[in-house]
Amino acid sequence: TLMQSLAAGDTQFFLGVGFKKPHLGFYAPQQYFDLYTQGDFAINAFQDHPLHEVSFTWKYATELAAYDDFYDSSPGSTDPAVGIPCTNIPEAKQQELLHGYYACISFIDAQVGRLLAELDAQGLADNTIVVLWGDHGFHLGGHGEWAKHTNLERATRVPLIIRNPFDGQVDVKTGTPAALMDLYPTLCEMAGLPIPEQPLAENEDPFTPASGRALKGVSLAGVVNGTEEAVRTGAVNLFQRDGHSGYAYRTDRYRYTEWVDAGAVQARELYDYVLDPLETVNLAGEPGFDALMYQFSKAMRKEFDDMALSGADIAAPELQGSPIKDTMNGNHILPALDGSVLGTDVHLNWPDAAGSTYNVLMKTNLMDAAWSTNQSGVVGSPTTVPADMPQGFFRIEVEN
Repeated sequence: TLMQSLAAGDTQFFLGVGFKKPHLGFYAPQQYFDLYTQGDFAINAFQDHPLHEVSFTWKYATELAAYDDFYDSSPGSTDPAVGIPCTNIPEAKQQELLHGYYACISFIDAQVGRLLAELDAQGLADNTIVVLWGDHGFHLGGHGEWAKHTNLERATRVPLIIRNPFDGQVDVKTGTPAALMDLYPTLCEMAGLPIPEQPLAENEDPFTPASGRALKGVSLAGVVNGTEEAVRTGAVNLFQRDGHSGYAYRTDRYRYTEWVDAGAVQARELYDYVLDPLETVNLAGEPGFDALMYQFSKAMRKEFDDMALSGADIAAPELQGSPIKDTMNGNHILPALDGSVLGTDVHLNWPDAAGSTYNVLMKTNLMDAAWSTNQSGVVGSPTTVPADMPQGFFRIEVEN
C-alpha cells in the first residue's frame, strides 16, 4: 500500500485522504444501515424559519430535488409538483434521510479507522500528526433545510480533530473559534517548518517576488497543546445567494451575518447559541443588540482586510463601507466610540433622562462579562465622557 511504501522510506511525508460521503446521495454498504433502526430517529425539533427571518438565508432543501422522490417547491420554482415537496417533507421520509446520513457517517468512520489502524501497524502513529476535518456542514431538517448552502450553523460548522503526538493534549474539546485557513500555519508550526509567504495576488506582476506577506490564518498549535485557550475572537465565512454576499462572523457564542449588495448592507442576522442553539430568533430584529452588532461588524471587516494579499488587493470588496452603526437608545445602550474621536470629549445624549438620576456604565468590549461604572449620580442629558479609549460602549442604569 501507499502507506507501507511511505513507512519503508526514510523521508518525511504528507498524505491527504479524502472521502466524499456523507454527501448526497446516501449510499453505503448494507451493514452500516443495519447499525440503526429507522424508526428510532427523532426529527429536528425546530423546522420553521426564525422570527425576523432574512429571505437570503434559505436554500429550501433544493439539493434533494435532484432525486426522483422530491421536487423543488421553493418560492418561484417551476418544477412540476410530482413527489415530495422539498419544503414539506413528512416525518417518515425525514427518518429515512437521517438513516441514510448516519449509515454514511458510520461507513466513513470505519474507513478512517482502517487508516489509523494501518498507521499504527506501520509504526507511524507516534510520530505522525493527524488532522480530521470537513469542508462544510450539513443541515438535517432544522429550519426545513437539508444539505448545505446556507450561512447558518449547521452548514458552516465542520468537524475538526487534531492529534499531535509530539506536543498535544489528549481527549480535550474546545469551543474556541477556528477557521480552516488556520490549518496551514498550524501544521507548519507543529512540524517545525517555516511559515511561507503568500503567493502573489492575481493583479500583480507574476515576475515580482513575494515579499513580507505572511500566510493568512492563525496557528492553533497553542490551543492543541494547552498553552492558549484561544487564538482568535471570531472566524469568518462567505456565502452568496441571489446576487447578495453573506458575510458571517462566528464567535464562541454568536453568529453575526451581513447580507451585502452593491456596497450596501441589505439585511443582518444575529444568533445567540447559548440561549438559542436552534436559531429560532434573529436578534438583529430585536431591540438592544445594535452595539454588539456594531462591534462584530468592525471585527469582521478587520478579518477580511487582514486577508488582503497586498495593498492593491481587496479580500471582500463589498465590505469596504463603514461598519453598521445605528445603536438604539430604546434599550439604553448608547452609541459606540471609535478611534476617530480619540482625544475629544464625547457627549452622550439620552433623550429620556429628564427627571431621572442614573449611572453611566461602560465596556471597551461587549464580550467582556461585566460593565464598569464610568459616572454615577448623573442628572440630565447630555453627559460628557472623555474619549480616552480606542472604542467604548455605554449603558444607562437608572437609580430613580
